[in-house]
Order: sequence, then structure tokens, then C-alpha cells
Amino acid sequence: MNHSNIILTGLPRSGSTLVCHLLNKVNNTIALNEPMAGNFPEGATQQEICGEIAEFFASSRQSILEKKQVLTKHIKGKVPDNSFGPEKNSSGLRTNHQMERSFIDIENEVSDNFTLCVKHNGLFALLLGELTSFFPCYAIIRNPLAVLASWNSVDIPVNYGHIPVAENADRELFQALSAIPDRLDRQFHILSWFFGQYKNALPKEKIIRYEEVIESGGSSLKMVTSGASKLAEPLVNRNVNDLYDKALMLSLGERLLNTEGEYWQFYTPEDVKSLLSKIIG
Repeated sequence: MNHSNIILTGLPRSGSTLVCHLLNKVNNTIALNEPMAGNFPEGATQQEICGEIAEFFASSRQSILEKKQVLTKHIKGKVPDNSFGPEKNSSGLRTNHQMERSFIDIENEVSDNFTLCVKHNGLFALLLGELTSFFPCYAIIRNPLAVLASWNSVDIPVNYGHIPVAENADRELFQALSAIPDRLDRQFHILSWFFGQYKNALPKEKIIRYEEVIESGGSSLKMVTSGASKLAEPLVNRNVNDLYDKALMLSLGERLLNTEGEYWQFYTPEDVKSLLSKIIG
């Protein structure tokens, strides 16, 4: 296992892009935001896909060291702190139309054994049980109510109750979601699925909490790479966000408190109630 090649996964809208943005501020560290298209051969096993991911790490390292370029999703050549801005489409949902996947220039100086982090949410969550045999793996989580509120503010598949990259490979997940007619109920199922993947594959010390990242100014990311201990960024907790529909958030919170799911292994009903109290004011 190469401990300088690090896998990052996370709930969609958990702050995983922010984590990449912050890690790119750390000396001798490069963090890539969903650089792989995920077009693996039909019928490829999880072990074979993990092998292709290992090859991607190797080719990315070579490109960074020899060409000072690497493939990633970015906005104007930089991994942003958020994939979505405040702009909304005709449906009232935020879009990430400025984001593109292409090669960017690497300005930071790195040594031969620099830390390379690669983040994919759905893909790496799906493969996590296998990936832990090849790489150090970490998952970013966030208060489940804030996650649901964000999902309902953006135009991505999970808003509609689907996670295509996982459904395409996990027949059981596909069938379960296909049997749920209500969009929000599908979201709750997906939320529990992600948390369940993390619970089953990772020890608690490999779980990165969005709230702790914000409170620490990013220094809590020292669990990923020791250099992050020097981070002291002015970060703002967005769990209560003016871009979220507060009436919907209150409704989602009440509904969430009446569900069972793997998210309760990481957050408590009191965490959700505390967030609801801040919305009510």
C-alpha cells in the first residue's frame, strides 16, 4: 500500500470539494476533484476497477512530476471550495455549469513522494470495501439534515433520488430505489446507503466531519496529512444556508427524525433538532 496515494469519498454536498480545496493549500499535497470519468469496461470486477484507479494514481503522479499538469474537475484552473454558486436555473435549482474536467497547471512545488488525494463520492463509496485494501481511505460526512437541504437546492441526480454511478454497479441498490415511488424517500434511502458504506468499511478515525473541518479552520484534516495541522482558514458553517429553502428544511427535519437509517450511527437526533432550532430562530 502506497500511503502517499489517498482516497477521499463523501456524501454528495458534504463539503468534499471544500476538503480538496483546503488540501491543495497544504505543502507537498495535491488533491483532485472527481478526475475520473468512471467509464469502466462492462462486467469489470471491483478489484479490476481498483487496479485502474491505482493506474490513474500512477499516471497522475507522473504527469504532475514531469509535465506539471494533472486532470481534475475545476473552475478556471483551480479546484474551488464549492462546486455550486448561487445562480439558479429555470427550475430554481443551483447548477455547476462552470465546472469542467480537464488538465490544469500545477503551481505548487512537490517532492517525488508528495501526497496525492483523489476524491470521488459515489464511485469510491461503492468500491470502499475493496479500496481499503489498496489505499488509505477517508470519508467526509455532514449533518444529514444539511445534506438533504443541499440536495434539494442543486440540479444533480441525487436531487431526484438517484445515484447513477452506484446504481449501475449495485443491482440491489438499483432495485431498492426503483421500488420507491417518492423522490424524498429515495433520498433518505441514498443517505442511509452512503453512511452504511462508511460504517461498514472505515474506522471512526477515518471519518472526516464537515462541522469539525469548519470549526478547526481546516486543521482537522491533519488526519489525512500532517501538514494540514497548519491550516487556519476563515471558514463559515453552511449547515443553515440562505440558499436552502427553510420551509422545506423544517419539513425534511421532521420527516428525518421519524426515519431509521445508518446516519444515526454518526449523528444523533439532537444534532438534527439543534439545526432545526437555528432555522426557527
